[in-house]
Amino acid sequence: MIRIKLLTRLALRDLLYDRKISFCLVASLLAVIAPLLLLFSLKYGIVSQLQHKLLTNPRNLEIKIVGVTSGHKFDPTWFAQMAAESRVRFVIPQVRILNSQADFRNPTNNKQSLNVPLIPTAKGDPLLPQQGAPLKTNGIVLSALTAQSLGIELGQQLELSVLRQISGKGERQRIRLEVIQILPEYSYNAQGAFVLLPLLVALEDYIDGKAFDFQSIEGEVSTILPEREFAKGRLYVKELNDVSPMASQLRAQGIETNTQAAAIEEMQAIDSVLNLLFSVIAITAIIGCVLSLSGSFLANIERKRKDISLLMLFGFKPKEINVYLIIQAFMLASSAFLFALLLYYLSSLIVNGSLGSLSRDNLVSFLLPSHILIALLLTLFISCTIAFIGSRRALMIQPAESLREI
Repeated sequence: MIRIKLLTRLALRDLLYDRKISFCLVASLLAVIAPLLLLFSLKYGIVSQLQHKLLTNPRNLEIKIVGVTSGHKFDPTWFAQMAAESRVRFVIPQVRILNSQADFRNPTNNKQSLNVPLIPTAKGDPLLPQQGAPLKTNGIVLSALTAQSLGIELGQQLELSVLRQISGKGERQRIRLEVIQILPEYSYNAQGAFVLLPLLVALEDYIDGKAFDFQSIEGEVSTILPEREFAKGRLYVKELNDVSPMASQLRAQGIETNTQAAAIEEMQAIDSVLNLLFSVIAITAIIGCVLSLSGSFLANIERKRKDISLLMLFGFKPKEINVYLIIQAFMLASSAFLFALLLYYLSSLIVNGSLGSLSRDNLVSFLLPSHILIALLLTLFISCTIAFIGSRRALMIQPAESLREI
C-alpha cells in the first residue's frame, strides 16, 4: 500500500529544505503561466466581446426591403412563407411610410409634441430585449432618443395622435399608451416607437378614412395577419451566413434589398485574422510552457538522483518514488499557479483601469472561473505528466550507481 501521507510530508520537507531551488522552480513556472493567463483574458475580454457584439448585432442580420417589381404582393401568404424559411428568424409586415408616423406628447410636461416613426413589432423581435415586459396593444416601446426627447420614463403614459383629412377637414385621433420598455441606444440609436401590428393597422385604416375603434383591438396579441396587402416588411435572418443567400432569394422574387453584406464580410475577415493571430501566440506560449516545465522538473529530478537512491535503499517501492516526485511537482505547480493568478489579477486591474473605456462593460481583461479552473487543471496535468516521465527515467538507475558518486 502506498504511504501517501508519509510521502506528502517528505515531499514538503524536501521542498522547504531546498527553498532556494524551489523558489527558482516556482519563479520559472510563474514567468510562463502569468503571461498566458493575461493573454487569454485579453482574448476573452475585449476581443471576444467586441467580436461577439459585432457578429450578433441584430442590425447586421436585417434585410431591408427597399423596393419591389410591379405585381408583387406582400400578403399574408408571402409572410407565412417567409416565416417558414429555415434561415428567417423574424418577419413582420409594415404599413405605408406615410401612415407609419405619429405625434407623441408627454402629458406630464409642456414639451412640444414629437413626430416619431411607428415600427411594428411582435414577440421575438431581435431589437427588443427578450427579458423585457410582455408586449400589449396599449403598450409602447420607445427608443432611448425618443424617450429622452419626450422627457418620459418607463411606466409612464404618453399620448399618441394621428391626423387625417376627410373632405378637406382635418381630424385627429388621440390615444393613451403605456411605456413598457425603453431601448438603449446601442440597440436602436434613432427616433422610433415600437407597437404591435394590430394597433398600427388600425391607425392606417383610420388615416385611410375608416372608423377607429381602439377597444376592439386592445389586448389583442394574435399572430394571425389580416387579409390585406402590406407595403413591405421587417425581416431578420438567424445567422450572418444567411444574409447573402436570403437576399439573393428575395431578389429572385423581384424584391430589392439592402444588407450589411460588405460590413459582414469585413467583420468575418477581421475575426479570422484575430483568431489566427491569437492561436499562433497561444500555441507558441503553450509550447514554451511545456518546455519550461520539462526542463525545470527533469533537471530537479536529475539533481535528486542520490536522494531517490537513498529512498529506494530505505525500502520505498518504485511506485512510491513515482508518487513522491509527482506530489512535489503538484506542489510546485500549484504554488506557481496561485502566484501567477495573483499577478494576473493585479495586471488585469491595471489593464481594465487604463483601457476599460474600450468596452461597454469596462472589462478589457476578463476570465470566467471555468477558464481559471481549466488553466489550473492543464498546468497540473502537464506538471505531473512530466514528473512521472522523469521519475521513470530516474528509477532506471541502480541505487549503487548513484551512491558510488557520494
